[in-house]
Amino acid sequence: MFLDNVKDKKMKINFKVLILFMISYNMMSQCFTSISTKGFHNVAIRNDGSLWSWGDNEYRQNGNNSNVDILTPLQITATLDWSSISLGTFNSAAVKTDGTIWYWGRNYQGSTCCATIPTPQQIIGFDNFISIASGLNTTAAIKSNGTLWAWGWNEYGVLGNGTTISSQIPVQVGTDNNWQSVSIGANHISAIKTDGSLWAWGRSITGSIGNNVSGNQTTPLRIGTANNWLKVYSGYDSNLAIKTDGTLWAWGWNSYGQLGDGTTTNRVAPVQIGNDNDWVEISITTHSMAIKSNGTLWAWGFNNFGKLGIGSSLNQVSVPTQLGTDSNWLKSITGFEHTIALKVDGTLWAWGRNNNGQLGDGTIINKSTPIQIEIACNPLSTDNFYDEIPAIYPNPVDDILNFKFENKSEFTNISVLNLQGKLLMEVKNGQPSIDISNLSSGIYICRIQFENKIFNLKIIKN
Repeated sequence: MFLDNVKDKKMKINFKVLILFMISYNMMSQCFTSISTKGFHNVAIRNDGSLWSWGDNEYRQNGNNSNVDILTPLQITATLDWSSISLGTFNSAAVKTDGTIWYWGRNYQGSTCCATIPTPQQIIGFDNFISIASGLNTTAAIKSNGTLWAWGWNEYGVLGNGTTISSQIPVQVGTDNNWQSVSIGANHISAIKTDGSLWAWGRSITGSIGNNVSGNQTTPLRIGTANNWLKVYSGYDSNLAIKTDGTLWAWGWNSYGQLGDGTTTNRVAPVQIGNDNDWVEISITTHSMAIKSNGTLWAWGFNNFGKLGIGSSLNQVSVPTQLGTDSNWLKSITGFEHTIALKVDGTLWAWGRNNNGQLGDGTIINKSTPIQIEIACNPLSTDNFYDEIPAIYPNPVDDILNFKFENKSEFTNISVLNLQGKLLMEVKNGQPSIDISNLSSGIYICRIQFENKIFNLKIIKN
């Protein structure tokens, strides 16, 4: 179990309610587009492509060349080209817009266990990546050509290459080139292919592989025969997944009711959670958070330190329970003993344990209901050139998306990506519009890039 490894002290659906993140980054909030946590620290990307981190820093996992905990979000580098992030318990990993991989924090080093990387370091010789996922001592990433790569600790076959030999550099998982998304628990990986099939490998002592198997699986094993899996999230030895029909499914370790089926029984194969068919976002560790298409946020599982955010002293909740009445939640990620979340207006929120400053409010006081992380969104660069956020219209859009921005001489390109970070189309040379009529209805990221600045704006395709 993952808990044995943790130090004692760290105990398609078209979401129509989404709106643009077109808020000036000189304001106090409303500026973040991506968040990640899994252990006791957090990393977030702002709409200008800057990288921010806070919380536990014992292994320098915040990337600021220090081992002192950070109590409020701190910008880590001056670069503004961060695209995708994923945190392990004591490490951080990210992909830049040029497809390069960067890593910092605790780094598994074979028989010597773990070295420490104090600032973001590029993994040289590997690029063209579009998304990344981290676990306890393992990381995986998908390239733009659909191939899947993994590296780190491999005692249980979690690298998926048919061996139990650890690797400090990325090794390809099989030869398939149709991987769509990947998620890592403590010692297992779950992934979805573009055909909607679900796969898993690694250790399965509590059903985490999800196919009625136990022991170690060193190569990807398909879970069932369904071809309508949309999203999967693996946390420690538990998993949540959403199908294209909006139904919610869970399997694996369930001691705290984190699967949400009303029991504390481990599940060796996916079981449906309730009958609702409007789930759009999920996250799980020893507790679970999920968002419905109406923007409401739901929580269940272990409630130590109030990390469910429901303001209750209950030790655990075994079925999805709505958190407050707000209906503008976009993303919610579970740490080990806290939760962070993002609203559609780009504001950051947090609750749960705060002993390492992981709630980002400048204190070490626990919170049992969401608090907003007030942050002055000013990058390290104070250049006033980009005081005006580019305009994109109309939004929602049917076919032609138009752009308006100042200082066209600094413009380099505009691209459209899916929510997994895959590049779908791109225009250059100052072209003021892009035809997206061939895209399916849904939510996409419009990335507007200048010589020294990147804006990531959400668009809705009708």
